[in-house]
Amino acid sequence: MTADAFAATYALAFPGSRPWSAREFQGFTDDSFTTVFGDEKGFLILRVIADEAEIITIATHPDYRLQGRASHYMGQAIDHCST
Repeated sequence: MTADAFAATYALAFPGSRPWSAREFQGFTDDSFTTVFGDEKGFLILRVIADEAEIITIATHPDYRLQGRASHYMGQAIDHCST
């Protein structure tokens, strides 16, 4: 998934807030401490440093809400942190 696709999905998921730019998303994906779960329908960005984990954001495209995607990404993030 490209940084532009992340930015587009984020803007649709949070229409009332300042949209994050593709450049901001590129910074997250270039960071060796972050892991991305999902695709253009929805995603979670997780940063793990040492024994601490932080969810940077979680977003679901409005056309794909209420399908359990966010829960699925959370499960993946938890599994990732458990290893």
